[in-house]
Amino acid sequence: MLPKWLTIDFEDENKFRLFLSKTFMIIGILAVSYFMFRAFYLHNIILGYGLLVVNVLLILFFIYVIKTSNHIVAGHSVSTLMLSLSLFLIYNGGENLTGPLWAYTVPISSFSTTGKKIGVIHVAILFVFLIFAFILFPQYFPPYDATFKLRLIVSLLINTMLIFFFEYSRSAIYSNMLRSREEKNRLIETISQQNTELNIQKQSLQKLYQEIEQKNIFITDSIKYARRIQASVMPQERCFEQLFSQHFILNSPKNIISGDFYYLHKNNDVISIAVGDCSGHGVPGAYLSLISLVFLDQIFKTHSETNNAEKLHLLESKIMELLKINFSEFNNDSIELSLCSIDTKNKIINCSLSNQDLILQIDDNAPMVICGQPFSLCDRQPDEIFTVQSFSFKEKVKMVLFTDGFADQLNEQSKKFSKAKMYKLIEHNIQNNFHELKQMLEYELVQWRKNTKQTDDICVIGINYFG
Repeated sequence: MLPKWLTIDFEDENKFRLFLSKTFMIIGILAVSYFMFRAFYLHNIILGYGLLVVNVLLILFFIYVIKTSNHIVAGHSVSTLMLSLSLFLIYNGGENLTGPLWAYTVPISSFSTTGKKIGVIHVAILFVFLIFAFILFPQYFPPYDATFKLRLIVSLLINTMLIFFFEYSRSAIYSNMLRSREEKNRLIETISQQNTELNIQKQSLQKLYQEIEQKNIFITDSIKYARRIQASVMPQERCFEQLFSQHFILNSPKNIISGDFYYLHKNNDVISIAVGDCSGHGVPGAYLSLISLVFLDQIFKTHSETNNAEKLHLLESKIMELLKINFSEFNNDSIELSLCSIDTKNKIINCSLSNQDLILQIDDNAPMVICGQPFSLCDRQPDEIFTVQSFSFKEKVKMVLFTDGFADQLNEQSKKFSKAKMYKLIEHNIQNNFHELKQMLEYELVQWRKNTKQTDDICVIGINYFG
């Protein structure tokens, strides 16, 4: 970042010229210093002292300009010193008769720092001096080559014309900019008057907005409190830590509260876990999930000896009785549920899956996708019966249960993540530490969704039992 004294402002003519003057001074000090030391090194004393005088003046003027920011002094000092230095080097010859090349600095420094009028005067003085030096009285000047003289005058003339037209165009653009700025100010004044009228309307809308905002805050606070209630009903992390060697819980509601839920229960040697997905999300789904959790807990306490399929039937009956629905009528209240039990004494896993799948790895065997029955609680035909799938194990059980929310997330092309991709992802990484597996799932989800909003509640539970 440039220092404050070296900043440029194209919208202010004086500040623009001041910036260019400072720039030329800095470049001039560096360049003159270099050639001054070379001159003393090569024992060209006259050239060295001449450059020393110019350098001292440049430094003094630079210090003065930094303190005062006087663009007039800055411009005239730079252009006059460059002109004086060029005349001196034409007369002296400089190093190896290259001194006249400094004449190229005169047009650009004079036109850019002082304007067209002073620029024309300085360039005219330079050309008159060159005519005296190269044509009228060459005997009083160093022996410059005739070709060098011609090329210098012609190229300098072309250079001067180009710089003059550039400065002329820049000045014209600046004048147009000033006129545009005036027009802009007039428009701003008109808009300001319109804004005054709009502000009157805004005040009335602001009052209405504040009322809506207060209601929104009240509703949001209520929903957040409902989230606390929902979280308190579901099992805590410490319960999983006590029962399993490893686990992870990926629970991400779409709208603060969720229609997805999970349940954990231990009765003697049997550990049971359930993951459910109630129809809808937000407040309706959350209400149904709370009802399901309460009934599920009652069933495990009062019918602990029944198998998982019978527990699903009992849960369904209680919900249908509460909501006053039956199989003969269409309804939107349904629950997809996975209910699995691990009999740690007899080394048996029992799973009842209602319209959900799970991924299971037994001991060190390859992971399997256990498919559920294609119907949900409260949304099935009377002849469709819940069943139990049983598996034996020796020491280890790894299980990942999930709702359809993860697989249904959309990317920016409105394409779903898909069950197949999710299953493959879990199967390939189930051997990892479960903390890493959770991080991997979260990373893949972020990479898939990018800037799209979450489309459904997400719940993925992983457990690793070793015993």
